[in-house]
Amino acid sequence: MKKFLLLFPILLSACGTIFNGTTQTITFDSNIKDVKVYVNGQQVCNQVPCSVDVDRASSPLIIMAKRDGYKDGMASIKSKINSTAWFDILWLYGSFSAATTDYAMGGLWKYTQDGVYINMEPENMKRAEAQRFGKDSQIRAFSLYNYKNLQFEAATHQNGNYTKALANLTGRNIEELHPIVMNAQTEVALAHNLTGLK
Repeated sequence: MKKFLLLFPILLSACGTIFNGTTQTITFDSNIKDVKVYVNGQQVCNQVPCSVDVDRASSPLIIMAKRDGYKDGMASIKSKINSTAWFDILWLYGSFSAATTDYAMGGLWKYTQDGVYINMEPENMKRAEAQRFGKDSQIRAFSLYNYKNLQFEAATHQNGNYTKALANLTGRNIEELHPIVMNAQTEVALAHNLTGLK
């Protein structure tokens, strides 16, 4: 028993690194195909959707998306302290050595998002095209951020506030929206189904 108690702090050492690794998988998608994605200046994808393992760090990820005929799309993902690394910080014996291990190897940090959706805007749009793009952008953003609430209302056949708001945005009736929402397996799929994918 004493041996176990002596070994226990070692087992907890570098929890962030052991349980979460030093990389995190980030998924990228967009409203158009054939988008090249760059993370911190380095190209990671030739087209979307794609998933990339990125090294964890304290600094944010700066994402840029490029395609000919479209304005560059920009996004960022913040970094925060990984919750499992708190074991190292709070545990008296493992605090210094394990926390420094997590810090050095990246396990101390976790990015706040596992996915990024970049809305690409065409260059030199005419007024009508710009208005349509703006409306589609609103629909996509609403679908992405409220997907779970929309799915709940569709599954329970509720004419709730989220579904009503989506109906107002899209100009579709609620009876038409419920099956579209239910058949969308992901937030991105719902955004594509409502606005189309170029």
